[in-house]
Amino acid sequence: MRQRSARRLGLTVVLATLLVSGQSAADPAAAPTRPGVNAAAAHRMEPGDVLEINVVGTADLKQRVVVGLDGDVQLNLAGSVPAAGLTLQELRGQICTALSRKVLKQRTLDGRDTVQTIEPDDVTVTIAEYRPIYISGDVARPGEIPFRPGILVGQAITLAGGYDIMRFRLSNPFLDTADMKSDYDTLWMDLVREQSRIARLEAELKGQADLGGFDIRGTPLRPAAVQQIIRLEADQMKVRNADYQKERDFFERAIAQSDNNLAVLTEQQKNEKEGADLDTSDYERIRELFQRGAVPITRLTDARRSMLLSSTRALQTQNQIEQVKKEREDARRNLQRTSDKRQMDLTQDLQNSVSKIAALRNKLEAVGDKLVYTGLVKSQLVRGRGGEPDLKISRRSPTGRVRRPARDDTELLPGDVLEVSLEAELVPPVPPQANFSNDRAAPQADQPAAHAEQRDGARGATVAANEPGRSPVRASPDRKPPGERGAGSGAAR
Repeated sequence: MRQRSARRLGLTVVLATLLVSGQSAADPAAAPTRPGVNAAAAHRMEPGDVLEINVVGTADLKQRVVVGLDGDVQLNLAGSVPAAGLTLQELRGQICTALSRKVLKQRTLDGRDTVQTIEPDDVTVTIAEYRPIYISGDVARPGEIPFRPGILVGQAITLAGGYDIMRFRLSNPFLDTADMKSDYDTLWMDLVREQSRIARLEAELKGQADLGGFDIRGTPLRPAAVQQIIRLEADQMKVRNADYQKERDFFERAIAQSDNNLAVLTEQQKNEKEGADLDTSDYERIRELFQRGAVPITRLTDARRSMLLSSTRALQTQNQIEQVKKEREDARRNLQRTSDKRQMDLTQDLQNSVSKIAALRNKLEAVGDKLVYTGLVKSQLVRGRGGEPDLKISRRSPTGRVRRPARDDTELLPGDVLEVSLEAELVPPVPPQANFSNDRAAPQADQPAAHAEQRDGARGATVAANEPGRSPVRASPDRKPPGERGAGSGAAR
């Protein structure tokens, strides 16, 4: 009788609890609210939540259960109990209802069996582990974060390592900035040197004596360094022109000397031919006299010797003339070969310089993009300018997931997905060309299809690389490498 009375009392308490919870669920406005109640108090169970169930005085019924994909929890004594969509109080009522119908038999130490009725007040249900929060975007460690009741968006971002737009970097961007600025200036120096070299090569191809006032402006380099590069190229041009002129003068003098020698030998050949003709006629006359017996044989022998000597000198002179002609042709060919070789070497060097400029420009744009990226980090995270993050929460609702904006003090719920993004305004660029004072200083080339320029919010500082033949664009006098420019920075490098 006593056990029946206790069981009826337990059922009465359970029914009263269910009635109160049903009224609260039907009219949320009627439920009392206390200041400071956490949003997690209204948390409804979803698959993945871990519950811990205890029954006072019964250690065998203590267990941890996970809300399954079907939304149910499996209890040792009661079996499957629906849990998805219920609050903690509602689920506790369901579990109490399921367990209060059960009678627990236990064996004591002395071997007797005892029967225990589970009362609603003996059952405690707590959430051991909430579904985790997921954070993605511009944070140092995106991924899964354990949920704690009352956790705010700012706290979750802190647990994820804080804001970090350079989370994919391999090293500290503040340390890399110095190296990248050095590479940026070095590439600009190489670019200016190749531009000056192209101007020198073109001037040499056109046979000019100097660079004709060639100048480069609009670079982030010191003007003295640019002028020194141009001056060295001009000096090299003078030395090369002088050496080429000396080589030409040498062959031209050889040609002139060959012409003089040829004129002398031609006159000598004429005289030798006249002498040989006279000696031949004299020999014929003496031979006729010898046949008549009018002259001795010695006279005939002397005449014949003189004729042979004259003929030999004439042949030697003819041979010298041919040799001088050959030397003159060789000198002329060497002169032409020197000019052609110089032309080919200059053309080859010009082609190599144009290729180098294209490669340098690509490298310069790449380093410029890196500097803009690291400069964005410092501008947003160090100076605080433009560093307001864009926060979005993706939360499950009865109609599906809903994305809504959030702030640092927005409270999170289990299963929320927090998206963090740091945005920056980047202006599509049109990179300028270093200005040339003479239009013929750089070879013609097509305009590139893509450019690299970043503008600061306070002024339009432009970042670009030179390429030969592009139309001149006057650069800002306070040009600086990207990443070093800040609002109000106007000092020239």
